[in-house]
Amino acid sequence: MDDDDLAADDDDESYNDYIDDLLDENESMSLATRVTRWLTALTVCGWPPVKGGADVSLVRVLPSTLGGSGVFARRSIGANVTVGEYPGVRRSLADYLAKCERTGGRTEVYSLMCRDGWVLDPTGATGVLRTGVDDDSYGMDDDSYSYGAYGAGTATPTVRLGWFGGVFLGSVSRDATMALCNEPGDVNLDSVARAEAANVGVQELATGTQVVFTLRDIAEGEELLWDYGESYNREHY
Repeated sequence: MDDDDLAADDDDESYNDYIDDLLDENESMSLATRVTRWLTALTVCGWPPVKGGADVSLVRVLPSTLGGSGVFARRSIGANVTVGEYPGVRRSLADYLAKCERTGGRTEVYSLMCRDGWVLDPTGATGVLRTGVDDDSYGMDDDSYSYGAYGAGTATPTVRLGWFGGVFLGSVSRDATMALCNEPGDVNLDSVARAEAANVGVQELATGTQVVFTLRDIAEGEELLWDYGESYNREHY
């Protein structure tokens, strides 16, 4: 085992310890405190609790040489420009972990944790990224982590609001283009090389709002690449 493997193991343990600490902290709270925090987290970034969006004047979805689809610059983009918002339905950590269990870990591929311990999850019920609100086609099939092709702006996280006070509130969807941002291509890159190869980053501004922005000037036609970080599970690569 080399130094990179040892570092990866340490990162996995640190991440797992962090998750365990969050769960223990929640369990130690009184019921009233848990309910208050849950309601606050559910509504902190607006209602309904679903995020996402892309500046279609700047980016579009095209087939990627890295496999499947990716996000590309429609025209040249300067540094420090916001190009979209990472998508997903806001889920509590317990809800997210339960869904990961139900989906055999598929949900982990696209989900992103926020600073309050809640998670943005753009995947459907089976843990795969949907290509349309009423479409049964998916970005990954049910048996593997193979990626499909998307059209621009068609990947969509959806929250079903259901019935309230006898009125059906319907479903609310957001554009999930930014969930299709790939990592720099070589799976063997170390953390430093991945960070240097990335040309976009993700930053949480208001709680639950994760904006995608350019780290440097990006040329027209260039693919937007994001370093997913050390805790990301790359076993499906």
